[in-house]
Amino acid sequence: MKSLADAEAAENQRDQKVKSDAAKRTSSSRASSVAKGTQQFRNFTERKNNNYMEKILKQYSQDSNE
Repeated sequence: MKSLADAEAAENQRDQKVKSDAAKRTSSSRASSVAKGTQQFRNFTERKNNNYMEKILKQYSQDSNE
């Protein structure tokens, strides 16, 4: 760089690159947040049979007694 105009042009070019990189980051983070949303855990309804474990334990105890 030999002159003030060259320095200003280089600074403007750097500022534009920083802005474009920031815009790319925000647009890619938006796209990735949508993708992450599809991978999140979905709430399922609870089973109607809440004493499932009790039945399993009874069956296990019956099998061990025989």
